[in-house]
Amino acid sequence: MRIRLFSTITGLALLLTSGPLFSQQLDYRSLEKSIQEVVKKVAPATVSAHSYDTTQQRITGPTFSAVVVSEDGLILTAAHASSPGGVYQVIFPDGKTVIAKGIGSISENDAAIMKILNKGKYPHAEMGWSSSLTPFQPTISMGYPANMRQSGHPLVRFGHVNESTLFPGFLCNTALMEPGDSGGPLFDLNGRVIGIHSRIWQSMDANYEVPVDKFRKYWDALLSGKFFLLDKLAQEQKIPEMPAAYAIKPIPALENMPQNFSALLASVENSSFSISSKKVNESLDAMGTLIAVPNAAANTSYIISKSSIVGDDAISISQKNKTYAATVVSRDSLKDLVLLKVNADLGNGIKLFQQTENNGSFTAGKFLLSATGSEPAMISVLSSPSISFIPRNGNTWLGVTTTDRNNKVYIDHIPAYGKISGAKLKTGDRIVSINGVKVNNSDDYGWEIARQLPGSMVTLKGKRHGFGFSRKLQLQKQAFSGPNEKHPAEQFEGGKSVRNDSFRKTFIHDARLFPSDCGSPVFDSEGRFMGINIARVCRTSSVAIPADEVKAFLQSALKI
Repeated sequence: MRIRLFSTITGLALLLTSGPLFSQQLDYRSLEKSIQEVVKKVAPATVSAHSYDTTQQRITGPTFSAVVVSEDGLILTAAHASSPGGVYQVIFPDGKTVIAKGIGSISENDAAIMKILNKGKYPHAEMGWSSSLTPFQPTISMGYPANMRQSGHPLVRFGHVNESTLFPGFLCNTALMEPGDSGGPLFDLNGRVIGIHSRIWQSMDANYEVPVDKFRKYWDALLSGKFFLLDKLAQEQKIPEMPAAYAIKPIPALENMPQNFSALLASVENSSFSISSKKVNESLDAMGTLIAVPNAAANTSYIISKSSIVGDDAISISQKNKTYAATVVSRDSLKDLVLLKVNADLGNGIKLFQQTENNGSFTAGKFLLSATGSEPAMISVLSSPSISFIPRNGNTWLGVTTTDRNNKVYIDHIPAYGKISGAKLKTGDRIVSINGVKVNNSDDYGWEIARQLPGSMVTLKGKRHGFGFSRKLQLQKQAFSGPNEKHPAEQFEGGKSVRNDSFRKTFIHDARLFPSDCGSPVFDSEGRFMGINIARVCRTSSVAIPADEVKAFLQSALKI
């Protein structure tokens, strides 16, 4: 059986550093473990940043990414994001915020250095060497893509070095990027920085990095506090010789899937169905996931899919050239799930009710397999270890920002120029509930706000100095500059799902799904059912509803 691999792995004639070693026939478990170890090692040094007005204590520019490379706080980033003398707020994955200053930059090669002003010892990553990189060497990308608007852990994407002459002097690789990632790090399998995210092109494989050797070559110039338009205007210096331990060793080309995935492919294929239907006069295509339902009637099977791409008319499901009629049993508009019933025995579905909760199995860098409409499966990596909500395009907000302390939510900032400033809320107020729904953390609070439309009235109950209060407040439309439809990040193959937001619980991975691939099951490398693909959100990310949420939907729909 052929497996469709996204191009980070296709034709993988891997050339690996001498750190992680793999057998002659590449062991994906060893590769997966190496990726996860790198993520754990360097994620604490991968930061987000934005220009910041320290007198007004407010953000004054878009978020970009960066990486700390010294204990005392030297930061590598992109020149189009940072400028000499600029002041920036830097946010670490653990929530710690510091102030940094732009030191130097070179526009032509898009390299810039910042320095943290707060004294301290900071988590940092080691700088590698880019001159020795060869096509098909694995790469691990981290950053904070703007379309995901996630806080906390940087999103992980996996790829490999490829060849491109489009932007001479830049390193091209297949790990996906988009605006917001700019300035973030690209790592090798030893966790060394080999590039800094710079730009993309329309091809999904066209992700360009500032080679880390550019920083080495102009290190003193970048620390001089000056802006250089062109490389030739900056003083060059000799790049230190790469240690012998960094030498690259080739391993044989990978032509077929490793043996340790072969058994899993049958499970992926057997539990996946193609769905066609009609909605008014529109023809719709989707994927569906076969679920084993306890005590189901004879010759009755159940399939779950993405509701918004499954109509109510002419529903048919197919697999291995066999087609069956299906009917809708239930829909959940918030989860965007639909349950279909088929009067036929479709075989063994996913035994959802026999597996334990899987929230503890989310490890960034884990390999995932998703069924697709055109090929048996697609490999991706889990981008974040957390279960996150995807808000409604960031359009609705209350006008305050919050922080979590001891399982409680507090207001930590109220813009002086915002409409909410006159609503008799104060910094330090605890938010207890929104419209009667208790909120225990900022995710709970964010979801209850995001699921409302701008202009809606909500009832906020809170506490101040131990005394309760209630406020009726009108939600605002957040001033958010939406994506530029002409930007390459918005023109990727297949495009976004029409419904790609307002999901309460999802996990993020870097599969290059088409919208019609949604509804398909997701498995991890050990064959565990992780959830159902629910949306292609942006160039870098697809999201899936986790298994426990799928189970809750099925229990509600069938009163199990």
